[in-house]
Amino acid sequence: MNNIKTKSFTSIPKILMANARDEYDLQKHLKDYEEVLREYVQYFTHQQSTALSREDYEKIRKALDYLIMHTDYHADMSLKWNLYQGRLQIDQDIKEIESIVKDCLKMKFLHRFKEISDLFTIDIAQIIRSWHDENPWIYYGSTIHDITVPLIDGLPIFMDMYGAKGTDFVLYYLERFMTEMRFCQLFEPEIDKFCRYYKNSLNSTKKLMT
Repeated sequence: MNNIKTKSFTSIPKILMANARDEYDLQKHLKDYEEVLREYVQYFTHQQSTALSREDYEKIRKALDYLIMHTDYHADMSLKWNLYQGRLQIDQDIKEIESIVKDCLKMKFLHRFKEISDLFTIDIAQIIRSWHDENPWIYYGSTIHDITVPLIDGLPIFMDMYGAKGTDFVLYYLERFMTEMRFCQLFEPEIDKFCRYYKNSLNSTKKLMT
């Protein structure tokens, strides 16, 4: 359960260098990259400016790297085409995420725990909304909220799955979460009894300490 199939992180310049036939070909593709960057800067600034802070420029560059990670790069096609294929793949992943969330919210078991319920109705809901916002490609590789509900083997930050980012991270987390919830549902009556026992024990302990 601890193994995660993460996509190898790379960058567009590295891909262009690896696929260039010669120096001339590399320079041609790097020029295309500069043009694509300018185009996405225009998207980011709503075509009002080409001036950006270093932080925003890095945000755009990393967002494009995330797109290229989600496609099999075709050197004979334009960089813009390859980036579009990456967006299509990520869109499919988001649809799968939304489907899993919908299935999870149907589980009565989930709504008995406020922390878990809030994770889905507030945190993950807002993360998904950011992926449908204006210029959603900026947010594909990140999450606007931390996911703090642990899985059976601990918090995501302590697991190898934390190496994944954005849509990859959320999809993997939810697939694991769904598996665990389905298992827990097999013992739903016993879990209810345990929770009542735990709460009663906790209250009794508090009374003894006062």
